[in-house]
Amino acid sequence: MQNIYILYHHYDTDDDFSARYSHYLNAEQKKRAAEYRVAKARMCHVSSRALLNAAFRQFLSCDVNQLELEWVRNQKPHIVTPGYDHWQFNVSHANGLSAMILTENLQVGIDVESIDRKAQPLEIAKSFFHLGEYVMLQQCETTQAQQHYFFKIWTFKEAYLKALGVGLAKSLKSFQIDIHQNHFDFKSEQVSEYDFLYCDQWMFAKDVMCTYVVLSNEALPFRVFVYSYDIAKNSFCLQSDSTEIHKLDLA
Repeated sequence: MQNIYILYHHYDTDDDFSARYSHYLNAEQKKRAAEYRVAKARMCHVSSRALLNAAFRQFLSCDVNQLELEWVRNQKPHIVTPGYDHWQFNVSHANGLSAMILTENLQVGIDVESIDRKAQPLEIAKSFFHLGEYVMLQQCETTQAQQHYFFKIWTFKEAYLKALGVGLAKSLKSFQIDIHQNHFDFKSEQVSEYDFLYCDQWMFAKDVMCTYVVLSNEALPFRVFVYSYDIAKNSFCLQSDSTEIHKLDLA
């Protein structure tokens, strides 16, 4: 059984907690936090790094200062420390939420986006999405439905590209995702180096869409643990434990 850990920290953007919890960060992370002049950006940095450090301590039994991280392949971070380099992770953040995916030996990506932010779904989709996705957005009955479906597509695309480690170097038009009634249909113009794609998608609260993607060359059983992170206590609380995950055949 392959374990996947989804970890998140929900916080109040009106309460600047960055100074109170900066002691959870190492020297380099603190230096970076001090460079932010905008409070929301600083809180986002402290939240995501505190979450990352706590995850390493909880699930790898390792302090962040013992790990060497390397930013390669379009800035996707990897652990390169021997004995820990089989762990793969990815982090994302939106307004008031930091989220992380963690597992062993598989490529992973996660993306969270605030669906309340102003966007122009049809204009963006026409320029950057696959034609099939643009058509599906046109068929949405209301503006709200269109906005919601746009971010379902967008977060999937971001999570998939982050799992691949290519970022936006890969065209968003080169693959298509159709999501309806919790069913995922994936099509790509290019042959994948992976045989299987595993994913899931849901809403955090009412305004943040989350999608994660796991890539594998084996058909695996998964167990997905979702933990919330309490930054005041610097600890995790299990929210759900499930074996349900969407499996897409890429071969």
